Amino acid sequence: MTNSNPTVETRTGEKYSFLKNSGIILSEKGLNSSSEKRIACLRQVEEECMNNEKSKIIQHKKICADDAKKFVVKNGLTELVLEVTNSCNMRCTYCIFGDKYSELREHGYNNMTFETAKIAISNFFSLINESRIYNPDGKPIVSFYGGEPLLNYPLIKRCVEYIKEVYSGEVYFTLTSNATLLTNEMLYFFRDNSIHPIFSLDGGEVQHNLHRVLKNGVGSYDKVIGKLYKAYEILQFPLFINAVYSYDTDIRQVIDFFAEHKEFFLLGINMVSPVNTSYFDDFDDEVKKHFFDTWDALQNEYYSIIKKGRNKDSLVEMSKEDRKIMILDTLFSRQCMNLVLRQILNNNKILHFTATCVPGERVFVDVNGNYHICEKISRTRKIGDNIVGLNFNEIANIMNEYYENVSSSCISCAIQKVCPSCFNNYLSNGVFVKKEELCGIYKNSFINNLAHYCYINELDSQWLDKFRSQYYKKAKELVVTLG
Repeated sequence: MTNSNPTVETRTGEKYSFLKNSGIILSEKGLNSSSEKRIACLRQVEEECMNNEKSKIIQHKKICADDAKKFVVKNGLTELVLEVTNSCNMRCTYCIFGDKYSELREHGYNNMTFETAKIAISNFFSLINESRIYNPDGKPIVSFYGGEPLLNYPLIKRCVEYIKEVYSGEVYFTLTSNATLLTNEMLYFFRDNSIHPIFSLDGGEVQHNLHRVLKNGVGSYDKVIGKLYKAYEILQFPLFINAVYSYDTDIRQVIDFFAEHKEFFLLGINMVSPVNTSYFDDFDDEVKKHFFDTWDALQNEYYSIIKKGRNKDSLVEMSKEDRKIMILDTLFSRQCMNLVLRQILNNNKILHFTATCVPGERVFVDVNGNYHICEKISRTRKIGDNIVGLNFNEIANIMNEYYENVSSSCISCAIQKVCPSCFNNYLSNGVFVKKEELCGIYKNSFINNLAHYCYINELDSQWLDKFRSQYYKKAKELVVTLG
């Protein structure tokens, strides 16, 4: 429609344009065969969306504390994350709290006290009760975070018991653990109290031990795998697993490992965090080339599967091949679904452009009772503490600074509504700074994902919808069973 809209060409030679204002994706073939009336209608939709965005910018006013609180109470408070300890018994080479990352805390040795947790819980659920008028069916999440949270298991137990005493509604409990400290007593407590653990496992012995090492540098696989099998036996359903890969990971071995193990449900498989890190400086071009060659081969294999139209049904009855398809789906389809999801979610924000959240949608409480936007962001900007609760004045200040320093210049950006960037990418020493090099990276990534999205739809127009419904259906089956 206009030259400023991103355009891609798929493997078939078909060209597509992404209309940046409306989010509509048009094929050149479809556009050429369209009637003048349809083209005029598309132009009108695009112009209306563009004018609407310009109007938002022109009419933009500074966000005040009342605006922030109203939004958070209506749309936020989805999760309370308690940093029950900042200590860890492992030293994973890619850990965001290691020496390869700036802006974040270093490994610590402190535990949260019950008194600190109790105040944070009371503050959070007080706001939850206030939000009930807007979200009568909402189910708050309480997550236990570390370090390794099981180093402070007694606190986790007390918190769960306390929340059940003071809150009559349903709560979803979860924690993320390296599994090295699991005991039968913990697992029975998880089962009996509907706590949904997520365990970290990077694949089989060789791949897992590449980076997930104990303090003495020894790989943790032998210490972990037996405990995970015991967890599967006691919980009696596949375990939620998060896996991380790097350039030196044999990603094919990782996929084959999880495809062979019905005990595990791969909730996420993600690249090492690229934000504020020197981690990737250690890899030479040959290692990177081998990784991307393997990645391309797997993607071609994934395309072949789509062409065959394989069906993916019951979680319990899934074969090794079915599990492999699902893992490839998770690896290659999720990036496509994000194109759609970000478009939807960004329309509900009071901040224009980029995918950043509104502080307070989730509340992360550190071991000392300070409140932060999330667990993966610099702690140079608090959004409250146990004394004042959520500080809506500071939340408004953060959003206004982010808008002024970063997102106000996004009005002409081709990916303004689907940009994945957030506070974490632009916060340096407590100040939000626009980084043009990051913008270039995100735009290139979008172009690649758009081409991928369009090609998958050429192969099977229903595939992505099937992936989304099947993936979340299976995840829900696990939650219901464990609950």
